[in-house]
Amino acid sequence: MKNDLIENIEKLHTTPMGVERIRRNLSLGNDEKDVIAFCRQKILDIRSVITRHGKNWYVKIDDCIITVNAYSYTIITAHKAQKQEVLYYVVVEFYSKIKISTNSYDKSSDNAIFLTYTYHQEIKKWMHRELEN
Repeated sequence: MKNDLIENIEKLHTTPMGVERIRRNLSLGNDEKDVIAFCRQKILDIRSVITRHGKNWYVKIDDCIITVNAYSYTIITAHKAQKQEVLYYVVVEFYSKIKISTNSYDKSSDNAIFLTYTYHQEIKKWMHRELEN
């Protein structure tokens, strides 16, 4: 999927404080010398789920979520994803594939995500296929 983040990946950067925050939040230690290259690699990974909410891009890949400012391409933070966040981004990606607004559900709890969605069976089938890949 092409989007502005991928098309402008060379503009990706962060601050010195951002480097330390990302290193700490993802438990990278000093083994990962180039945090920006690490994030760039994760963003470009074919398995990444990239969504935009307001002024930020959110990239879900493996067990982490990377937050990037959509205007400056500054990596704001990255953190380990909680189970609920993983479900949220999977459902957001599903909604975007079938062109349904994501405003009708709330990411505040695992169960609330599915309460207002009328295509529950389709979500289950899609999630099952995604988990098999």
